[in-house]
Amino acid sequence: MRPYSTFAIDALEKLVDENTENKSLLAEVKNELEHRSSKKRQIALIEKIDKLLAASYICIELPPGWVDHLALEKALSAHSCESIKQGSVIKINVPVGCNIMVSTAVQMLSLINQLLEGHCEVLINFCAGWSGTMNYLKRINFFKHLNSNVKVTPSLRGKNLHTEYEGNNNSVVEIENIGLTKLDKNLPTRLTQGVLNDTKLDQDGKRRLNTAVSTLFSELTTNVCFHSKTVLPAYAVCQRYTPDNKAVVHVTVCDSGMGILDTIRPALPIHYSNHPEYQLLTDEQLILKMFLEGVSSKGDDNGGSGLVSCAKQAMKFRATICIRTNDILIQLTPSGDYYVLDTQPLPYQLMPLKGTYITFQIPLDNLT
Repeated sequence: MRPYSTFAIDALEKLVDENTENKSLLAEVKNELEHRSSKKRQIALIEKIDKLLAASYICIELPPGWVDHLALEKALSAHSCESIKQGSVIKINVPVGCNIMVSTAVQMLSLINQLLEGHCEVLINFCAGWSGTMNYLKRINFFKHLNSNVKVTPSLRGKNLHTEYEGNNNSVVEIENIGLTKLDKNLPTRLTQGVLNDTKLDQDGKRRLNTAVSTLFSELTTNVCFHSKTVLPAYAVCQRYTPDNKAVVHVTVCDSGMGILDTIRPALPIHYSNHPEYQLLTDEQLILKMFLEGVSSKGDDNGGSGLVSCAKQAMKFRATICIRTNDILIQLTPSGDYYVLDTQPLPYQLMPLKGTYITFQIPLDNLT
């Protein structure tokens, strides 16, 4: 039975008047009213509740159109970390015409997990309902991984949140949860296979793409398993897009643990005392060195080759690499035989996030 389903409209009006700052109660009363036939008093009470809730919401407004990681960052930048405190109510509004890309979807999952860990209340409003991007998110198992404490409009109740494809999509691989205590050795194969099914490449092209993508997933998921040090979920996913009829595969791995810089910085004076100049590098320069030279939190003899392997595979196809960690976002772009930093500054300040988010964008025209 729904909360307050036995309450008459008079009792609900009194309840709202006596609990104007109780956001959870107000949301439950609104939910009850939305299940009833529309009458003037009920409509007026819903409008009153909306005003009360809006006054206490921190609203993250996604833009219409394609929402990649940069569009998400811009939406998040409107809110500083100081404005989001423990107990805040965060509303993510997804407007009509908004199409959330796969790398954005997993970053949203990580953000929501971190907000919930900070005892925030999270609501997601899909203005287009199931006719919009909700159907795509269901297809990639977004709702399967979404914490059940998140309130979603339209409601998810009664919906089968597992995709009907479950690993058999042609151009998309459903979001996978990365094991944080035990490495899933079959995960890279599962993630890779989906984008090979319908790439329209010859056998040699598929072989090369398979090697590249499986290497990326193998190295990155291993790093997450052994270095993230968190109980919050980590995710991996990939999808093929065809902007301007030029196919590109997005490979994304993200976690909410220790960021890549928080892992490496304390190790520099211990394992690289013969390179004191490393400690003077900017965060961006240090990340670039990790991908090019294999600087490791365990020293040169005990790791660091994973990111170098990823960079070598990505370079074969002139792929770009986007890394988001703490409060910085950088892009590595191919230049000759090496990667260089894309130094174009962002016009806004990033919201700090825990963990590391890495996306490789592999153009398939270099495989033909």
